[in-house]
Amino acid sequence: MIATKSPAPYLTGGGLERSHASSDSTNDLLLVEVPTPTLLGHPAAQQRGRWQGMFDVAVWLRAPAGLPEPLQLLLKYWDENGAHKIVLDRCWPGNHRTVLLNASFSLAATGPIRRAGLYLKATAHPSAVQLDEWHLIPQGRSPRRIS
Repeated sequence: MIATKSPAPYLTGGGLERSHASSDSTNDLLLVEVPTPTLLGHPAAQQRGRWQGMFDVAVWLRAPAGLPEPLQLLLKYWDENGAHKIVLDRCWPGNHRTVLLNASFSLAATGPIRRAGLYLKATAHPSAVQLDEWHLIPQGRSPRRIS
């Protein structure tokens, strides 16, 4: 299954949440909720027990005013063991008007994924960043079950 998202309004308001996984003062801004069937569509996904799968992700952002600070793309997900966070990619500050953040990553979970989302992490609230398009695709590599 391929998950995609059409252009979103400027992210200058809601969706901001405090990161509890870090002691520094950073903010995580929800870009998009990832439909759980996208992650559970991986050949290795299981309803019970531990499993691991590879995924590809790409996120295109628009930053009409450029990026005054570095950004990181995160995947947060919740399974039977609670919340998890994976740092996927980062972008340095600059006059970038468009930004591509992408990665191939391994996701390890116990049981089904209950909720997931792609987030931006920044030291301050990213101003005028627009989500243009995103994709999250399970890789077709052979499934690996963890015992």
